[in-house]
Amino acid sequence: MAARLKAAGYPDADMRIFVPPGHPKKGGLLAILHGTDPNAKAILLLAHVDVVEAKREDWTHDPFPIMEENGYFYGRGTNDMKAQAAVWVDNMIRFREEGFHPKRSIKLAAFVNNPKDAAAVLDKHANWHAVMRTTCSRPCSPPASPISQYWLVLTI
Repeated sequence: MAARLKAAGYPDADMRIFVPPGHPKKGGLLAILHGTDPNAKAILLLAHVDVVEAKREDWTHDPFPIMEENGYFYGRGTNDMKAQAAVWVDNMIRFREEGFHPKRSIKLAAFVNNPKDAAAVLDKHANWHAVMRTTCSRPCSPPASPISQYWLVLTI
């Protein structure tokens, strides 16, 4: 992702790859397209790119093959956001290549952590002082996995 952003013209000062000490398989990429109004609140494009281990015994259905039952899809990744990281990076590239100058800064955060940890990650590694409010926290319906779906609002 960083190589593609750099090829599109993002300077090193506007990108940061971080890996927490002692956790070589954690970390992520932070990038920014600066807006024209420094007083306008930024827009955050958030995605996580890791894959959490799936143990068969934790699931009501086998997590590896996708299946449909009573109008619901069951399977690992049926309710996830990994493609969103590619969409956000592509958008950031297009913005730069097309000379787009937004009023608000656009900040990209793609990292190996659950999105519910976003505020802590952004504050620690980007000094973006994110404030997270969980607007709704509920299990998947019906519970297809032990992992809950979170709906979050981040203000940076």
